[in-house]
Amino acid sequence: MDENTRQNRKFKFTKKMIDTLPPHPQDAKAREQEYSDAQVIGLRVLVSKNGRKFFHMRYSFHKRKRVVSIGEFPAVSVQEARQRVNDFKNMISRGLDPLVEKSRQNDAVTFSEFTEKEYIPFAKENKKSWKDDIGKIEKDMIPAFGNLPLSSITTRDVQRYQTKIKTRTSGSTSNRHYSLLNRMFNLAIQWQFLEKNPCKGVKKHKESGGKERYLKNDELKRFLTALDEVKQGVSTHAIRFLLFTGMRMSEALQLLWENVDLDSGNVLLPETKGGKSRTVVLNELAMGILEKMKSFKKNVYVFPGVGPKGHLTSPKKVFQTVKAKAGIEKFRVHDLRHTFASIAVNSGSN
Repeated sequence: MDENTRQNRKFKFTKKMIDTLPPHPQDAKAREQEYSDAQVIGLRVLVSKNGRKFFHMRYSFHKRKRVVSIGEFPAVSVQEARQRVNDFKNMISRGLDPLVEKSRQNDAVTFSEFTEKEYIPFAKENKKSWKDDIGKIEKDMIPAFGNLPLSSITTRDVQRYQTKIKTRTSGSTSNRHYSLLNRMFNLAIQWQFLEKNPCKGVKKHKESGGKERYLKNDELKRFLTALDEVKQGVSTHAIRFLLFTGMRMSEALQLLWENVDLDSGNVLLPETKGGKSRTVVLNELAMGILEKMKSFKKNVYVFPGVGPKGHLTSPKKVFQTVKAKAGIEKFRVHDLRHTFASIAVNSGSN
């Protein structure tokens, strides 16, 4: 964008042009800089001092100047922003105030609708770990809050949810869920879906300080024996694979056959939790699991599932059964990684 266009602050909005808008100067008195679309009258974009960009519409209703927010760029595209302005103008022509109508609609927006239409598209554009967010949302948050209007969720609801997650997993996992919920509700406030964050006032749980739990030699033998006694299926093979590779559960369950090289014994993880690719060298035990998985129903995923995702979403139900048979307590699926790192399972254990 040339200096003349920037100074005029009015130009035809395009993704490329908005991408080049600089952050508002830190020493400026105003918090944001506003730019106007030359194509659709009323459409504006605000650029904050940290470089974030938000669409809104300026209009008059009964001779009063009003502003209604549209959403954050690029989660909301230029085309979508223009369409919403046209929708708002249609409301005005029918004697309706867009700001009032949007407030009424927001009161009825459910948690599910907000996550699907607003948060997830934003996360995909802005977070490398968006898949982890979707996992938490679909597995736990939707069952807990899905059908509730966003504005009806209370601090007590969040506290109960936190306690439930901690009881099932750990304080640290519960705190990760809290951080995601808090972020989502803060965005809902920024996007004018909410006035108050129900996470405010909720205390995080005390974490264990990172103490690792792993299976000792006698526990490992009992665990593997119990695995042999459980009906062989995708979940049991997935549990062994986690134990024999030290991979994260999400990495293993989302593993594609196209990223497996059985000849070299390598697995490529194109996008890890840190956002970088890495290669996992498999031992003979892990290779044996992959050979067994080849006999299952053909699927693009190594560990196929029956749900819409196409892959196994969690082996935890079978994992709990195996733990009970083996008489093992206070041991999580994630701790299989610690066991892999602590015990040489590839030295003869079966």
